[in-house]
Amino acid sequence: MRQTITISIIGASSYDIQVDSEQRIKTTLYVMKENLQGIASFLDDVEVREKRSGRKIDINQTYEEAKIYTGFELMVTSREV
Repeated sequence: MRQTITISIIGASSYDIQVDSEQRIKTTLYVMKENLQGIASFLDDVEVREKRSGRKIDINQTYEEAKIYTGFELMVTSREV
């Protein structure tokens, strides 16, 4: 099932995107890295948290496994910072 979420890259921008609930979170980050100029190196080693609860998200999980649904916002922070 397709859902709309917000990916906020700390120190850069926020993006409202549509993803399939069965897609792995790391796949989304890989696609963003390949297609967004200027932030590609920033997305090499990241930590992802769900904004409302602050819980850490395992990027190897699918959105469904991580219980990420439409309207959620994921905060992406570079571990290099």
